[in-house]
Amino acid sequence: NLAVLTSDNSVSDLCELCQQVCKEDGRPPVLVVDYVQIAPTGAKKQQDDYERVTEVMGTLRTHAYSPMGGNVLALSSLRKLSAQDRKEGPSLDWFRGSGHVGYDAGAAIVLRKSGGLVSHRGVGLCQRVTAHVIKNRFGEVGEVDLDFNGALNVFAPPMGDDR
Repeated sequence: NLAVLTSDNSVSDLCELCQQVCKEDGRPPVLVVDYVQIAPTGAKKQQDDYERVTEVMGTLRTHAYSPMGGNVLALSSLRKLSAQDRKEGPSLDWFRGSGHVGYDAGAAIVLRKSGGLVSHRGVGLCQRVTAHVIKNRFGEVGEVDLDFNGALNVFAPPMGDDR
């Protein structure tokens, strides 16, 4: 099943949908929230990004994925990075200003362009990226190079890579 909710739907609507799907299917859905900073919370007062993201992640944790044991893929933009940040490389500090995303996450991955466009057999024209796993509650951290085809939303190992 696939349900697409727009920015007109609140986080509460999303939680209700998750509970309904879990009840009907007997298992929790995988929940994808694209650009969590703009997810409407239903709050009566004006919120900045930090407050909104913290509320969204807290609501999802409390009412959607924790009680049902489901998974959430929350896509979030990072705070503005300084030249020093870029020089030192990705860290969990990059999530400061993004509310509880870094805290609540079981894993935190930063994707960065690491090369130009490459032609990949079977996947087409791809952007070379490095996935920096900077938090993994249940495993190892590190980085891996990937080829990403944005038109197909497909990641593939770089050609000739034995990993």
